[in-house]
Amino acid sequence: KKNLAIIILAIVLAVSGIGNIILGVLIGGVEVTPPEKEVLIIGTGSGPADLDPTDAWDSASNDVIMQVAETLFFNNLSDPDMPLLNWLAESYTWESPTLLEITLRTGVKFHDGTAFNADAAIWNFERLYYFMNHSGELPSGTPVAKIQEDDVIIFFNFRTDRGRQLTEALSQRDFHEQNMHHMKFHYVTLTNYDQTFKDIHVIYEKDNIKDTLGSVLEKHGKKQIRIAETEKYPHVTFFFNGGREEPFEGEQRLLCPSPKVATYDLQPEMSAYEIRDEIIPELQKGEVDFVCLNFANPDMVGHTGDMDAAIKACETVDKCAKDVITAATQNGYSTIVIADHGNCETMVNSDGSPNTAHTTNPVPLILVDEDLKEIKDGVLGDIAPTILKMMGIAQPELMTRKALV
Repeated sequence: KKNLAIIILAIVLAVSGIGNIILGVLIGGVEVTPPEKEVLIIGTGSGPADLDPTDAWDSASNDVIMQVAETLFFNNLSDPDMPLLNWLAESYTWESPTLLEITLRTGVKFHDGTAFNADAAIWNFERLYYFMNHSGELPSGTPVAKIQEDDVIIFFNFRTDRGRQLTEALSQRDFHEQNMHHMKFHYVTLTNYDQTFKDIHVIYEKDNIKDTLGSVLEKHGKKQIRIAETEKYPHVTFFFNGGREEPFEGEQRLLCPSPKVATYDLQPEMSAYEIRDEIIPELQKGEVDFVCLNFANPDMVGHTGDMDAAIKACETVDKCAKDVITAATQNGYSTIVIADHGNCETMVNSDGSPNTAHTTNPVPLILVDEDLKEIKDGVLGDIAPTILKMMGIAQPELMTRKALV
C-alpha cells in the first residue's frame, strides 16, 4: 500500500518566461494499491517538457521544478557539476510532459520522530508557497508598510552584538547627515543589546554571570587589559565579562579600529599590526597582570572563502603572535594561545566549494611558560581555572571546571 499525494501547481509565465507559482488544487492522503513507496505527483503546468529536476536550470526554467529539485533532491544551484544527492527523494519519472512523479525516500524522519511522507511534503510545499508570496519582497522595491510613530517593533535577534546598530538607529539617536531621526516606538528585544539604551522592553532580561575570570581578578586587585580591533572588541569585553557592559576596576580597554573595507579579503592584515604595536609597550612596562588579546584575521578573513587572503591573514597573525609572545616571555609573562572554534583551517568543502563557515574541529591550546612543560586536554570552561592556578589565585566555587596544569 502507498499513500499517493497529488500537488497541482499552475504556472503563470510572464513575457520573460519567468514563472510565479500559484497554488491550484491540493489533494492528500488518497489511498491506492500496491506499491510500497511514498509518491508525489506534481502538476508542473506549462514549461519545458521532460525537464530533469536534478539538473541545474537557467532563468527560463520552470519554477515548480526549481522548488521541487532544491527541496527534495538538494540540488546545488551554484555548482551544476555537483552529482545528485538523494536527499529526500529517490527517483523521478515523467508521467506526461507536465506531470512529474517523484518517489520519496523511506525511513526519513523529522527531529521529533515523525515520518517524512507525501503528506508532510505537501504541507511543507504549501508553506513554502505561502512564504514566497507573502515575504514582502516586491519587484518595485515598495515596502508592504512603513514603520510609523507608536508602532510596536519586536527585534528577534538573540545575540547582543547583532542588533545594536539597527536598534540604535531606530530608537536611540538621530543621524542628521542621513536626514534620519529616531521615532517614538514600543520597542521590544529578545535580550538586552546595550544597558545604556533607553525605553527598550527586554523579554529575556538576565543577570550577569557571576565570578567570571575578570571579576575574580578584580577581587584580587589585579590589573588587566582587554585589546582587540573593532570586529572582536565585544568578545574581549562584554562577552568575556559574562554580559557585563562596564569595565571591572583595574580593567583597561584598548580598541584598534578595524579597516573600513567592504570585505576583509581586501585587507587580510586587518588591524593585527596595530594591536601588536599597542600591546608590546604595555608588556614592557610590566604593570599589567593579565591581558586578553584577540586577533580577528583567521576568523573574519576565513569567512570570505578567499584562500589566498586567508593565507595572508594567517601569516600576519603568525608574525604578530610571535612578536607579542616574545615580548611577553622577555618580560616575565606566560602565554596561552587558544580559540573557541575553527574557521580558516578548512577553506574548501568536500564538493570543492569554498567553506565560509565556522568548523567544529578541536582547537589547540598552546602554553608558553618557562616552568610548565605539560598541559592536559580540556574544554573552554577549563581555561579560566587554568589561568587562575597559574596566577596563584584560588578558584571560586562557581567555577566547576578544572585547571589543565
